[in-house]
Amino acid sequence: MTAQQQLDPALEEAARVNGARSWRITTRITLPLLAPAVLSGATIIMYHTTRELAASLLLYAPGNQVMSVQIWDLYSNGNYVELFAFGLLNIALVLVLVGLANLAIGRKGWKR
Repeated sequence: MTAQQQLDPALEEAARVNGARSWRITTRITLPLLAPAVLSGATIIMYHTTRELAASLLLYAPGNQVMSVQIWDLYSNGNYVELFAFGLLNIALVLVLVGLANLAIGRKGWKR
């Protein structure tokens, strides 16, 4: 929402004065300007949800465990080899997703 508030309405007004329709203004002006903020927000949310343990431990159902609950179970049972493997997998997953987000930002020519 903050990124949308920072957009100057003059950009849309200038497009309307030059004859652009609403869908063209949205796809050519508004969405490209909002995309980096949306992608950054999604990346931050994804990062925080992958390391959230307390809510996962309280809300998981047997047979339907998320990765953080599985890591906790491995730790509490003393299976450290599997624990480190799952931890490394978790870190690799986060790094890959953040790297893909950075590539997407870089390919569109957005400023970081």
